[in-house]
Amino acid sequence: MAAEGLTFDEVAQVAHDLRGPLSTIALDVSLVDTARELDPQLVEVAIARVSSNVQFLDRMVQDLLDMCALDSGQFVLHRRPTDLRELLVATVERSVPTRHRGRVVINACEGIVLEIDEVRIGRVIENLLHNAIVHTSSSSGIVARLDRVGDRALVSVIDAGPGIPPDERDAIFDKYCRGGTAASGGCGLGLYIGKRIVEGHGGRIGVSSRAGFGSCFFFELPLR
Repeated sequence: MAAEGLTFDEVAQVAHDLRGPLSTIALDVSLVDTARELDPQLVEVAIARVSSNVQFLDRMVQDLLDMCALDSGQFVLHRRPTDLRELLVATVERSVPTRHRGRVVINACEGIVLEIDEVRIGRVIENLLHNAIVHTSSSSGIVARLDRVGDRALVSVIDAGPGIPPDERDAIFDKYCRGGTAASGGCGLGLYIGKRIVEGHGGRIGVSSRAGFGSCFFFELPLR
């Protein structure tokens, strides 16, 4: 995409992707309105779906804004001292839907304080968690890890999903990538923007995976 703006095809694709969660929200709001006095549990499920889709839309919009800033050379990180362990725990609590909360296990070392853009690194973690939830069975667990490895902090999200075929791994961090098992819905920007955010911090992002045995998405940030 050129810095001057989105092409027609890109705008059409983004509009199409936005319609999905918006349609679901509209249907669930209608359901809440008609079922309020009939089935409280149904209402609770519908409200949870609305909340999840609102978070999804917010992440898409933020990814689009970051992409525009990157393409126009106006992308700026807002760094401040942040405890990465606290950020990991807070992101899991905030972004993982209640029905999936029990599936996510946090395995974190002691706190690691870094000068990072807390909001954007939080979005990278959120996107990796979302992908793991989408691509794993509701009965399988997900591990969110934080480790200190030499002069780097390592954040990993490990799932027991179908894994990623070798021919897709090199491309999954590309803009608009929608590879089969690697696709996570949305406009195909989450992993691309995450890569740019992590690299902007002087770090790197990657994935290790075996087809049929799950995936481990990770990123490293320098301690200094």
